[in-house]
Amino acid sequence: MKGLLIKDLQIIMQQKRYVAMLLLISVFMMFAMEEPTFIIGYMTFMLSMLVTGTISYDDLDNGFSFLFTLPVTRKQYALGKYLLSLLVSGGAWVLANIGVGLVKGFFMERYHFQEEIAASVIIFVLCMVMQAIMIPLYMKFGAEKSRWVLMIMVGGITVILLFIGKFGGILPEQVNETIVGIAAAIEKLGMVWLAITAMLVGIVSMAISCIISGKIMEKKQF
Repeated sequence: MKGLLIKDLQIIMQQKRYVAMLLLISVFMMFAMEEPTFIIGYMTFMLSMLVTGTISYDDLDNGFSFLFTLPVTRKQYALGKYLLSLLVSGGAWVLANIGVGLVKGFFMERYHFQEEIAASVIIFVLCMVMQAIMIPLYMKFGAEKSRWVLMIMVGGITVILLFIGKFGGILPEQVNETIVGIAAAIEKLGMVWLAITAMLVGIVSMAISCIISGKIMEKKQF
């Protein structure tokens, strides 16, 4: 497992120019934006995309055929990608929080620790959920097909949300009451409890996704 993480980190370090440019853009935007909290999501999401890129590198030139001649199981390989995701996106999230906290605290003088951390936790959970979707897609379909599958999924969800927003009045009354009830429950939770709930959802999503990815790799033919 340690060897897999070192291999993937070495692959990511080959893109150090991309990482350096991303950091420079983020620093500039922190001082240029009125609400720099956006940078937390920006850095976390952008750097987490490097994780799925390592799957494409592994698959390049029949790389999997060589990789699994080493003393590593397919389930360990899948688990390694999730550990890498948490390591990379978590590191980016911590770095972005420190940067945004310093900018808001010293230059804007409006940093509210509890609310800011709760909001940033929700952002990190969204990243976890995105990775929980992307990793098994990349393992199943590869980089090119995964983009198409993801576009179809996002398009379908968007159409459903637009339909609900525009024609919500024609939905059954029980459905409307359920949607309103969920929104009210979320509002009553408050940011802190919402963040804790979101974190539990993120952990469960990653765990389920890891199991799915392990089964995908076990059935995959090279």
